[in-house]
Amino acid sequence: MIFMKGSFTRVIALFVFVFVSMASMAQDGPSLEYVGFLRDKGKPVEAVSVILFEGSVKVKESTTGTNGQFIFYIPFNKVFTIVVQKAGYIKETIDINTAFPEPGKEENMSTDMTIKMYAFPKDGSTITFDEPVAKVFFQDDIGGFDYDLSYEKTIKAKLDAIEASTAAKDKVVDDAKKAETAAIAAAEFERKKAEIDASKDAAIKAQALAKQKEEEERRKAAEAKAAEEAKAAKAAAAEAPEETVVDDVVDSAEEVAAVEEVAVIEEETAVEAASDETAAEEAPADEA
Repeated sequence: MIFMKGSFTRVIALFVFVFVSMASMAQDGPSLEYVGFLRDKGKPVEAVSVILFEGSVKVKESTTGTNGQFIFYIPFNKVFTIVVQKAGYIKETIDINTAFPEPGKEENMSTDMTIKMYAFPKDGSTITFDEPVAKVFFQDDIGGFDYDLSYEKTIKAKLDAIEASTAAKDKVVDDAKKAETAAIAAAEFERKKAEIDASKDAAIKAQALAKQKEEEERRKAAEAKAAEEAKAAKAAAAEAPEETVVDDVVDSAEEVAAVEEVAVIEEETAVEAASDETAAEEAPADEA
């Protein structure tokens, strides 16, 4: 639906003075105060260009503020078109016929309307809608200006179709973004997992290298110790031969002396034995 129900107010006595004062500042003579509220998904749309045309002639121009509101004071007994446009939205037009039922008896009147704005699809495509989204004229049954309800019913189906088409396109874009986001999240998960795995592998390798380095240092220390011991042994061996020769000479001399002593003893024993034998032989002869 392009707009919500409009409200129309005949000027009451208490309001006449204030309203006429406001109208007189913007328009000579009685006029229709047209107040529009531009909404997108229920929220005000600011920075919207709103232009009032009489035929092809620009009469007035306004830009909505943060409340999404605009106001035009429109002369009676003429036909106007309001053009609403903003980048990213469908350009909308509103036909306004200010013909008063009793010419010469015009009085200041007011009407307001909430106008729904339609954003372009998220896929970047644009939409052109050439028909008025609303038609406003004086309605006898309410005694004031209001939008054409029968026309609103006719145009609503077309606007609903546009909205449905836009929603379908937006869903495709949103689903694609969700899939892309999920893919990015999955890729990020795999990246972080790979980083963690790589960190673990690096830690294991670092531990292995540290152990290997420690073992290598132990091996080198053992080799250095062995080399020092070998060097010390070699140095000791280099000093040992001179002392060994002296000891050998002493040992040889002692052995010679011992042999000679044994020979002397044996010789003395043999002499004693010979003396005893001679004595033995001589003894019987004397007894005989």
